[in-house]
Amino acid sequence: MAQIAAAAAYFLTRLNPQVALCEAVAGRVRPVALAAWLRTVRQRLVEKARYVGAHQRVAVRLVAVRVPEAIVNERRRKARAQAQKRGYTPSQTYLALLAWNLFVTTVPGSVLSFLKRVRYRQAVADSWLQRLFASAAELRAFLQQVCLKAARLVAKACRKRRTSAQRLRESVQAQTDCIKLTIKLAA
Repeated sequence: MAQIAAAAAYFLTRLNPQVALCEAVAGRVRPVALAAWLRTVRQRLVEKARYVGAHQRVAVRLVAVRVPEAIVNERRRKARAQAQKRGYTPSQTYLALLAWNLFVTTVPGSVLSFLKRVRYRQAVADSWLQRLFASAAELRAFLQQVCLKAARLVAKACRKRRTSAQRLRESVQAQTDCIKLTIKLAA
């Protein structure tokens, strides 16, 4: 990953739970207890700036997508069966991480909206499965439709104008910063 980032190229990959994950806090880099942090997250999709790697730290965007409960239960059942077959017990941390699809990427949010693409793919996941067992012509037509929709989502994500939600977040952040400054000055 460090070589790809050094070459000014982008990557998108699933996060291996054994990879060292860090965050920058007050100018210092510290390890992240990913499972503990994800337990506090209430959203289905979350995106955070993080660093991966124990020695060569690479700045990435961590994207976590919560998995439906039925799939989580199936993943945990398979993990326990696999662990029992190999003679060990899976850790609680590993079992907790199975509730999420975890990705790391160096693609900036301004290039494409990864979260929108994930949501769109989740919405059409059943259709994908149905088309895999259909004729080649139906599959081709479906894939062309998916590609067109994805292209439209990317075009929307690249627009120059800020959305109302972005402007609202910026306004709230400015007010919060002002309040913090006032509290510090009053102390």
